[in-house]
Amino acid sequence: SSNYLKNATMIQKIKQKTFNWLKKQGIYVRTTRHQPFLQNVRAAQQAHFAKRSQLPRRALVSYITRPFTLPDYFTHTNGFESQIIVDVLTELGFVVDVIDYFNDVTTPQYSAYDLVFGFGEPFENSFLAADCRAVRIYYGTGCHPLFQNAASIARLRDCHAETGVWLENSARFIDKSYPMSTTLVDAVFAKGNDFVGKTYQMHFAGIVRTVETSSFLLHKSSPDSKNFAEARRHFLWFGSAGLLHKGLDLVLKTFAHRTDLTLHVCGHMAREPLFTQVFHRELYETPHIITHDFVDIQGEKFAELMQQCAFAIFPSASEGGSPSQVNLMMNGGLIPILTENCGLDVAPFGIEIADLTVESVDAAVSKALELSDAELRQRTQQSLDYARQHHTLDHFRETMKAHFLEVVP
Repeated sequence: SSNYLKNATMIQKIKQKTFNWLKKQGIYVRTTRHQPFLQNVRAAQQAHFAKRSQLPRRALVSYITRPFTLPDYFTHTNGFESQIIVDVLTELGFVVDVIDYFNDVTTPQYSAYDLVFGFGEPFENSFLAADCRAVRIYYGTGCHPLFQNAASIARLRDCHAETGVWLENSARFIDKSYPMSTTLVDAVFAKGNDFVGKTYQMHFAGIVRTVETSSFLLHKSSPDSKNFAEARRHFLWFGSAGLLHKGLDLVLKTFAHRTDLTLHVCGHMAREPLFTQVFHRELYETPHIITHDFVDIQGEKFAELMQQCAFAIFPSASEGGSPSQVNLMMNGGLIPILTENCGLDVAPFGIEIADLTVESVDAAVSKALELSDAELRQRTQQSLDYARQHHTLDHFRETMKAHFLEVVP
């Protein structure tokens, strides 16, 4: 799994140095636009594995094509995971085509495929092709769209009741629920744990399998390098788009009155100006709440936060295994405080937030503060160990291969 990250990081650095040198020479380079449809993306490997099968099968993966055309795309785990999915299918004897999930222009020849995997426009459109006889496997990268939308709507409504402002740009709505894709398929592979899987089982009686999200090991960390007498007072909210959906408002309200603690906030604040306007006082005028904005997980600031904080807090309304929180566990052993809606197994070392209220967040924080330094050290080690055993790219590969073998042996 480390080879994917090392190679991608090296390519990115070489590319950036080349661009910088060309720029100094007065030469400006425009990067190639990604291709929305790629055919036989593993031609060389497929020739090797095809020897195992008399008649090579064909698979269409409706997901993302950027990782196969842009070497500097590898800034999110989905870039590596998409590569692994294609590699596994190639190993199983499939000739694999990849199409972007939002591509509604290209019409693949569905009759040519034995398997259609993924989600989005091309996947849903496969049901409209009368000659499509392929096995269909829906890839859910989060909870069921109906569950996620309902959960995000509930957060939007509750926040409006408190503030009088609709923060729809800080919710996380799935505009298209693709009803056929999640109900008329042969199987569903969902990222996350059993909680995520059950959101699909409410609407689909067939095979539902889950796969734990992967993460990057970028910083070496151990409990021995952390001062728990200090770290026990530092909590970290670390998330991406959808600040309301991911519960930052609840965390800010909780910590605004906990002057004995320090909250660190990392996220793209500038991308959600209305949210930052409503919660400006908490974000920028409260001394014990430190807003770092976006923090690169490969940078020194991130490494410092991994040493400074004991806890990660994340009361999200709906996630698919919470890659951001897994990163904090993998690289810093942070003890997760989160809702079951995050779709991440953290027992016995984590702390569950009972529901999406300030009262429940506050209760979880109080429970965390009851832990002794010895217990913090133990749970930090458990957090590190669990992430490094269950959330690696190798584990993702093994799980996906087992699932594929079950449905398309």
